[in-house]
This record gives sequence, C-alpha cells and structure tokens, in this order.
Amino acid sequence: MRRTYHKDNPEEFQLIREPAHIKTVTEKLQAGLGSYFAKLLKKAPVLEMARTLSSRFKVSVVDNDAMSTVKSYFEGAVERFEKDRVPYVKLFQSSHMESYRENPSHFRVKLASKCPVIHNTLHSDAEELHEWKMRFAQTASQELADIFANLIGFADAYVESTDRHDFAKFDKLSAFEFSNIDDDEDYQIPGVIGMGIKSAVLYHLDPTVFPRRGRYDLYALYFLTGQDTFGMPSDTSEFLMINDHIHVGNKNLKVEHNFWYPYDLFSLYEIRIFRWLQSECSRQGVSLDPDYRYVYVAAFNDHVCDMESESVRVMMGAGQDDGTEFYL
Repeated sequence: MRRTYHKDNPEEFQLIREPAHIKTVTEKLQAGLGSYFAKLLKKAPVLEMARTLSSRFKVSVVDNDAMSTVKSYFEGAVERFEKDRVPYVKLFQSSHMESYRENPSHFRVKLASKCPVIHNTLHSDAEELHEWKMRFAQTASQELADIFANLIGFADAYVESTDRHDFAKFDKLSAFEFSNIDDDEDYQIPGVIGMGIKSAVLYHLDPTVFPRRGRYDLYALYFLTGQDTFGMPSDTSEFLMINDHIHVGNKNLKVEHNFWYPYDLFSLYEIRIFRWLQSECSRQGVSLDPDYRYVYVAAFNDHVCDMESESVRVMMGAGQDDGTEFYL
C-alpha cells in the first residue's frame, strides 16, 4: 500500500478482508510455500538428494538427510525462542501488572531496559526511528503502564477462554477476535505502541496463539504471494507500506512492512502457513509441536527473507539495516 494513497482511499483495508480476496491470496500463498520449502531442503549439505516436486511444488519424496536438516532448523528456532522469551516472561508476569500501574515510573525504567523490543528500538541508530524515540520520551509513564497492563490482561483472558484444540481449527477472521487489541484505544498509543510491538510481547508469552508480526513476517508474505498486488487500487502489495512522502536524508526510500496490517487477517494467513508446514513435515516423518506453532512460522518467514536477501536489502534502503527487527 502507498501511505499517501491509503489516507484518501481507505477502502483497500476493506478489500483485503473480502472472502474472495482472501481465497485468492491463500491460493498464491500455497504455491509459494512449496517453492520456498524446497529451498529450505536444499540447505542440507548432502549431494544428489532425491527431491521429487509436483507441479504445485508439493514435496513427495525427500532425502532423509534433507529432512534432518529441516528438523534441526526448526528445533534450533525453538531453542533460540526459549532463550529470547526469558526477559519477556520475567517482565510481563500477570502478578506484577497492577503494581506497575501503581508505580508507573518504575515500570517505565524496566520497560526501556528489560523489554527487548523496546530496548532495541530505543538503541537503534536508524534515522526513521528518531520521531518514535521522541514520542516515547513524551509519553506519560502511567499511560505506558496502563496499556501494557491491559494487554497482559487481554492475553490472560484470551488464553484462559480459548480451547487450544479449537484454536488449531480457526479458519475465518471472526474466530480470532483480535480486533480489540488491534484498534481499541485501551490497547495502543498511536505512534508509540502499535500492533507490531504488542505482537512481539504476546508472541514471546504464548507462541501457540499469538503470531509474531514484525517486518520480516510481512515481507515474507509479500514474497510467498509472488509479490502480487491482487488488483489493489494503489497497484501495490497489501503487505507493504511505501512511505512515498518521506525521504530519509540522501538515502534510498524504504519499502516498509505494512505496520497497519490487521492482526486477525495476518493470523489467518500465519495459521494456514503452519498447517501447511505441519502437513508437509508430517509426511516426511518430522513432527511439529503445536505449542510452538508460530515459532516455526516465524522461522520459516525468516528463511523466506533470507532467500530474498538482496531484495530485502534494497527494500530497506540498500544496506541501511542495523540489525534491529522493527515491530512498530
């Protein structure tokens, strides 16, 4: 989407939620999954691997060593996730949230120093984050404490009320019920705490039901769907946000992820990716634990972006990446 265009033509956000559009995107997504999964198999350090792919890139026969590499790839992702989630679990304990409300200045210090997604963003050298840093500094500590207390309260209630076996079968937008945390003023601070940062927290607390929605996850959907615009009026991908009215110094204009992409729609595509991965891996004797559903999907998204590293480099402004995963 074009940032200048969507302000005057917000109908694109309605169009991408239409059943016919979702069906078309899903069909293109499934074709891309087979192609990029085959590329993951090729990372195995084995000569003359037997890989027989159908016309739709469905893997029917795969060398055992290749699947061992896939198994190790996903197991490594889980190991890294368990390490990365520790500071989130420690900081956002349910029992601590009310005390944070009562002592918001204390929470602010902990948020800036102990929450990785906030800490890394604050310490990034990226020029486009200068405005975000100023807004964060100007945001009242009480507002920050309230927003995150509300978010953790939502997460606790959602997990408590959602049967995980039922969740695994979710296949329509209304099933997810994420609209409150996406749009409600009780769960966001415009320009400071958006769905990207919120998803980073939720994902690290429970990757069974909350997908990571960072830059590379939306980039991955862009590549998996063949960079198709699907007839959008702006003639751009729904997974991107082109900041066509902002130039960063004398550097190239960045093609950002769509930081306003609906979390329920994003979740629908991500859970469909997991089902595809789970089915494909199962056929080859590799089991994926549903408790780490979105860890596997995030790892696969990272793989997709790795395969498209040159395009990603250009989209991010030709080498301007400072290693920070932008969730904003």
